[in-house]
Amino acid sequence: MEIYLIRHTAPDIEKGICYGQTDLELAHTFSVEAREVLKQLPNQFDAVYTSPLKRYKQLA
Repeated sequence: MEIYLIRHTAPDIEKGICYGQTDLELAHTFSVEAREVLKQLPNQFDAVYTSPLKRYKQLA
C-alpha cells in the first residue's frame, strides 16, 4: 500500500498571514500548481481522503 500526503496549493492570501482553519479560496495560480502536483502522482487511487475545506477539496 502506498500513501500520498499532499498539501493544498497556494491560498489567496498575503504571505506571512496565519490563516489556520479559515476556508480560503485558492490563488489564481491554482491550475498551474495543480498540474505540477498531478504530474508526480499515479493516474488512479483506491481512495482519496480530504479535509472539507475548499482549498483541499478542489485539489482532491
